[in-house]
Amino acid sequence: GYEIAKRWSNFNNIKYAFSFTSNIDGHWIKSGWNESEVLECHGSVNYMQCIDKCCQRIWNTDNALNLEVDPKTDCAIGNLPQCHDCKKLARPNVLMFGDWKFLGIRLNEQTSHYDTFKSNITKIKAKLLIIELGAGTAVPTVRCESERAFTDQKWTADFIRINPLAEHSMVDDYYKKKSNGKTIEIALDALTALQLIDEAIMKISKH
Repeated sequence: GYEIAKRWSNFNNIKYAFSFTSNIDGHWIKSGWNESEVLECHGSVNYMQCIDKCCQRIWNTDNALNLEVDPKTDCAIGNLPQCHDCKKLARPNVLMFGDWKFLGIRLNEQTSHYDTFKSNITKIKAKLLIIELGAGTAVPTVRCESERAFTDQKWTADFIRINPLAEHSMVDDYYKKKSNGKTIEIALDALTALQLIDEAIMKISKH
């Protein structure tokens, strides 16, 4: 699915593309998306930081989380990851609930890239297509951002919401009334929906 989305972003009629994601696994970047094209709003397990936020630096996780775990106690065996600077414990650069020690250096950089993307859309007066893939409702960060972008009056945006639960694939009438764009609601899992849409695009492109 990630590769399909990346291929679409390279279509000739696509001027700019961006991924706003709550995934913390880094798969968007691993599938070929540039660092400047992705905002990981909850951080990434591929980066570490000091547990006390005393050292204003993050670094690549590498093998730091490849820990051996005792199956009886569920506790790690051996040394835990350490901060490169102060030698206190290190933690993934992931934003948790009530997390006041999350170091937002990388997230701030990604947010700046996202602001540039939106500014570019506005400058060239492009039409925006929002494709939301399986965004949950328990922590609705992505859903809220999709709805915010869909109703933003700086551009006209169409909105495709894809979710395996039919009730979660619906776009509320409140947002439809606030936007000049169209909505498509697809009650399928993200991969199946992307594959079907991709097949349709390929058929059209052959004519």
